[in-house]
Amino acid sequence: MTEMNNITISNLYQHPGERLLRWMSVKGEGSISDFKAAIENISNELGIEKWLEVKFFSYERLLNTYINLLHIERERTKWNIAKSSINILPGINNKAVLTGSRNEVLINNLLENSLKEEESYSIYLIESGLENVLKNGIDLSANNLRSLSEFYEIFTPHTVLFTDYDEVQDLKNVSNDLDISLNEISPLEYVSSLPTLDEYISMHNTSSIARFHQPEKFRNFINSSSFISYNQEINFDELDGYNKIEDCLYRYEIHGSQHQYYIYKDNKNYFITEEAIGFWKQISRLDKVYSFFIESDSLSGILIIPTAFKLPKIYLKTLGFCLAVTPRTLKPARSDNKTNPKMDIYLNVPTKVAKTLIQEKLNCKLEFISEFSEIQNYIEING
Repeated sequence: MTEMNNITISNLYQHPGERLLRWMSVKGEGSISDFKAAIENISNELGIEKWLEVKFFSYERLLNTYINLLHIERERTKWNIAKSSINILPGINNKAVLTGSRNEVLINNLLENSLKEEESYSIYLIESGLENVLKNGIDLSANNLRSLSEFYEIFTPHTVLFTDYDEVQDLKNVSNDLDISLNEISPLEYVSSLPTLDEYISMHNTSSIARFHQPEKFRNFINSSSFISYNQEINFDELDGYNKIEDCLYRYEIHGSQHQYYIYKDNKNYFITEEAIGFWKQISRLDKVYSFFIESDSLSGILIIPTAFKLPKIYLKTLGFCLAVTPRTLKPARSDNKTNPKMDIYLNVPTKVAKTLIQEKLNCKLEFISEFSEIQNYIEING
């Protein structure tokens, strides 16, 4: 974490993630194709376009990063920039973050405002692991990024952190001076207002399945590889186009590797907008633990979720309100000769927020642990 006035504005503007965020802020909204083209253009300028051709590269992952940081919102094939906002963090004294739209004028005004003698707050940037490369002006193409993870890091914008302010009124003054919003809604208030997963599923369209489709039924979460497997459904009734297993996740191929996902519920097929909705519905049906929580004295708590099980975006926003930094990903160690799946680590999540999100809204189990090593007691590794 570096104080904002210690980083030159010119270097900040050259940061790939900041460049992408500024472009999105100016454009306001666009298609997923526009988003991809912007990443390609910046990558070509930096000479790092080869990472776009790596087998497991995902534009979707980068898009989800900007959603998780509360900079953009998405509706299927389109995205739109969120309004600039100062969000007060829960569970930490006198801390807030800047989210949403971010252009050159705002950054310059923010820096000038923070340098006024009468102001009682400081601004810091929470940086990626490659920040020293960018601060020192080293050409990224010469630096040779070592992994796809590092590519994702440099395309992640900074988190702008407000700290050391005396009272909320100081932030209200800042928001007024800069003409941006001040959001005092807590993560608990937000998550409490959300529908349950079943309520959310019921908002989706329903239809029968054409008899020429070959539906597949969810079979298993394979934790050692983090894959999710399906097998051909034998209970499909071709006459009425419905399956017969309540609350189960199904899919059928549209073309190539793309699938249409749906859930059979209340004698109807609910076609869902995100496969993540289906995965979490499956988790709620299973008598297994996939979500973990470590209570902490310093940063509220730590929520731990397998990387393969991305939260549906409507629920993911809850965690953005908690800290507005991207989750860290790691594989917790095991004492046997097997390997845990990758887990996403979300910091500063209050206990009640985690319980409301996982137990009440998603109807899944949440296991309280004291350290990461305990995860192996609950994650079953197949093979």
